[in-house]
Amino acid sequence: MKRLLFYQLVVSVALLFALSGCREVVIGNRSQQHVTISNFSAPAQTRLPYRTDYPSFLKLRVSGTVDKPVFLAVDQVDGKMLYRALRDTLQAGTYNDWTAKQDYYGRGEAQLTVTGTPGTTGKLTVTWYTQ
Repeated sequence: MKRLLFYQLVVSVALLFALSGCREVVIGNRSQQHVTISNFSAPAQTRLPYRTDYPSFLKLRVSGTVDKPVFLAVDQVDGKMLYRALRDTLQAGTYNDWTAKQDYYGRGEAQLTVTGTPGTTGKLTVTWYTQ
């Protein structure tokens, strides 16, 4: 019984930390997320929700420092299929409002995946949205 309670506590705390780095804000007609990533041992993923209207572009803004390259991928999610929307790589270094912008007309969910190379350390804050 004590072991089960301990396990539930550990899982709850882990979920709290995992979800605290991602916050979604709706501004006007855009859904925007701020994601802070400091653990690059596994790919970090987050999704923007389905939209009722068609956006015209997708924008990423990144600030922070990493010591090894980090790969950024945005895909449009359609059921179990992913359609490439944007790909870019951040080299090792410090970034202050680095921006990538891409034409984007999908109404479905959009998924951001941030993947560090093995042993990557640092911290990045990514703000992304479709509008």
